[in-house]
Amino acid sequence: MAKMDTLIKGLIIRTLTNKGPFTDDSEDAKPARFGRYGEQWSQNLFNKSHGLAEEGSYFVISNTPGTGLATIAAPTTLADTSPFIYLVNTETNGIYGKRTYLDYLRLIATAAGTAGTALRCAVKIDPIARPAPTGAAAPLNPGTPINVNAEDQRTSITRVYAGALVAAAALPATRGPLGHLLLKGAIPAANDEYLVNFGGQDSPVNAIATERSFNHPPIIIAPGGGAAIHLWLPS
Repeated sequence: MAKMDTLIKGLIIRTLTNKGPFTDDSEDAKPARFGRYGEQWSQNLFNKSHGLAEEGSYFVISNTPGTGLATIAAPTTLADTSPFIYLVNTETNGIYGKRTYLDYLRLIATAAGTAGTALRCAVKIDPIARPAPTGAAAPLNPGTPINVNAEDQRTSITRVYAGALVAAAALPATRGPLGHLLLKGAIPAANDEYLVNFGGQDSPVNAIATERSFNHPPIIIAPGGGAAIHLWLPS
């Protein structure tokens, strides 16, 4: 019996193609869609992150549990030079390099606020990252996200700075704000918890007064780019 090898061919593309969508009743063969590493695109069977963790593409980062990070003094407005978090995608392979997708941000207040009447949040992205900001607290100075798959040794391309940052001015190509959230309509209290779900579409459930969740538009940081997450407390 002759040995036969089967090769599946398709389009390597991560953006929508002008060759589709196709109708359900089409009888002609259509090309499959593949990722840049030859994986075939398919619909998710569940909406958790285990698939990304399995392939070694899911990373998390946090500061020391229970230890708060101070913002700059009296951040009453959105100031481009004072983000609370700044992320840099260190990939250097141009448009063919890896991208950073933000999944969620969890903020926990460790002490009551002393000024302001609300807590607001907004995100801006830089196609080209600004110089590294100063004022970040360890281990986010910068911090390297941790791979959640214990058997995978790959490291993240993303570097994270957080705290009372002093950053360079926004660039002409900076985009944003890409979303504006009112995290709380009052001064934050100790143990308040805020969850920002990037790309979330489900209706947030805020059953406990101190725990609040919010959907935010997706954020993708391009190779060599950056993203600034701003917190401020208007008076």
